[in-house]
Amino acid sequence: RRLRPRASEAVVAPFGMPPRLLVLALLALAMSALGVQPASAIEAKCSACEAVANELQAALERERPRNHLDMRGRIDSKGVRYGKLIDYKISELRFVELLEDLCTDVGNNFQIFDADAPKKRWRTFAKKLKIKGARAKAMRAEISGYCHRLVEEQEEALQAKLYANELNATNVDEILCVELSKECSGVEKLQSRSAAAEVADEASGATASPKKGSGKKGSGKGSSGKKKSKGAAAAAAGESKDDL
Repeated sequence: RRLRPRASEAVVAPFGMPPRLLVLALLALAMSALGVQPASAIEAKCSACEAVANELQAALERERPRNHLDMRGRIDSKGVRYGKLIDYKISELRFVELLEDLCTDVGNNFQIFDADAPKKRWRTFAKKLKIKGARAKAMRAEISGYCHRLVEEQEEALQAKLYANELNATNVDEILCVELSKECSGVEKLQSRSAAAEVADEASGATASPKKGSGKKGSGKGSSGKKKSKGAAAAAAGESKDDL
């Protein structure tokens, strides 16, 4: 009959690790291989966070006053409805509706341009300037994936801020990107202008280099100077005729 090995003869896995620890280590490697990443695993993470904040701010601006949620679905023996009336502002429904299409909108509206290097950032573009094709699809997946991770990590804190009326359409980027996620902590704010203003500028060509016509004022000054010199010459000629 074969006897059990002594404690000193216990089986040791490769690398000098007990089998149980080796299994745990392999599981950890497998999880990392599946793409489990922190929210900050993205290029230009501050502007990426600001992109999410921009769309959440737009969702808050689109909100309209809503009635309380009537949860009085039951009727007692006297025929009186009973239950709860929940303020929509602090309801789960409101939070769900705000986040419903958030990451889809971020993926559709924001891209990153290599031409912005060394300060590349996620920002909106006019339709004619947008990148298309496989590169656009990859960027859309990258930024929307980041959005989902960020929201998942900060969901409880965002919900608490919203219900406490501390989160509103004027401070989303400050709360989400500086206070909670720290993505923009200590980083110079790049999106000082609204995304809508940038799109309008790029669509009209205002962001291009100044046109030749921009120096009209200077030329106007020069022409007025010429007129003055002609007038002075005529006056001088008149004086000389009088002398004669």
